Amino acid sequence: MGATSIIARRLKNGHVQYGWSGNGGYFKNVGNRLLWWYQFPKDVEYLFSLGETALIGQIGSENGGYGWFDTHSPTGEPFSVGDTEREIFSELDFVDYGYFYDIDHK
Repeated sequence: MGATSIIARRLKNGHVQYGWSGNGGYFKNVGNRLLWWYQFPKDVEYLFSLGETALIGQIGSENGGYGWFDTHSPTGEPFSVGDTEREIFSELDFVDYGYFYDIDHK
C-alpha cells in the first residue's frame, strides 16, 4: 500500500464529496499539490469534476503537455457523496491521509 490518501470537500448543501486521491498521499506530495494548484474555489471545483485519481496533477494536465509526475491520473470513478465528515473514511481501508476543503475555502 503506500500512504493512501483521500480528498474531500463540503458542498453548499451540507453534504460531503470524497474519494481516493492516490497512494503516496504524504503532505510533501499530495498536500503540497493541493496547496500549490488548488487554492481557489473554481480550481477545487475543477479537481472534483475529474473524479477519483491515482495522482493529482496540475490544472489541465489531463490534456497533455506536462510530465507524468505533474499529470492527473483519473480512475474513471466518480467521487462519493455522504452526509457527514465521518463517511469520508468509509469506502477505503487503511486511509493514511485525508485532505478536506470546507465551505470557508480552506
